[in-house]
Amino acid sequence: MKYLRILMLLGGIAMIVAGAGLLTKNYIRAAETRNWPRARARITESRVDTLQARQVGNAGDFMPHVRYDYVVHGRTFHGDTLWLDEHRGFGSANVAARELAFLEAGTEVEIMYNPRDPREAALMVDKPTWRYLFLALLGALFTFAARPKRRPKAVVPGQEMIPAQATAGGSGPAGGR
Repeated sequence: MKYLRILMLLGGIAMIVAGAGLLTKNYIRAAETRNWPRARARITESRVDTLQARQVGNAGDFMPHVRYDYVVHGRTFHGDTLWLDEHRGFGSANVAARELAFLEAGTEVEIMYNPRDPREAALMVDKPTWRYLFLALLGALFTFAARPKRRPKAVVPGQEMIPAQATAGGSGPAGGR
């Protein structure tokens, strides 16, 4: 039981650190990309990929996939990032296809690109995801559950604590005099 409590405590602390770190990283990245320049892009490919069982993990079975071409300072680049810093999978092909509803091949869209490295571009930038906050809160719950329990002090027979008001004479030492 003692080792389980220690394991829960360490796991909870790790989850708090990981969740807070990922949330902070994601928040800073999203704030940084708000100032990225924009460019017009043309969708060249739009489809829903079916993932193999070993690739799925917890992401889902179907992933929207998009390819687009865009020009920055006279140079043509090719991109395939739908959401910056995140790959989303869905449990249903229909739900994944809904994400691509306005991204059909031939459509003109606006992308954001990194001014320091125009090869890095995305169609969408999300706000920090709640999953990282949930991870940190779950870690806090584990840490709280694993905290050492306060045990009452053992009372030695004959030395029971007596409340101050139960002593002769009132509230203070020497009978209140």
